[in-house]
Amino acid sequence: MTTRHYGVVPNCPCYWIQGELDKGINQVLDPTLAALTEASNARVMPWANAGHFANVEQPAAFNQILDTFLRQREERQSRLAETAPVR
Repeated sequence: MTTRHYGVVPNCPCYWIQGELDKGINQVLDPTLAALTEASNARVMPWANAGHFANVEQPAAFNQILDTFLRQREERQSRLAETAPVR
């Protein structure tokens, strides 16, 4: 099996939801998780009792997780805009 490393794009937020029951994928994720752990714009969230298709398996919980992430990003962007120097 070939392992693919998903790099982190600078200045692009990344929120990796890792279904703990997705054993096949999780076995080959070490390089990707290492890159995500080192990146300031990325977070990894292990999700117990979820597999590869967590959004289908638990749609309400997934929507809540995604909504929280997007709201946090929006709030952060607003704070940055408020403190940015005027040119």
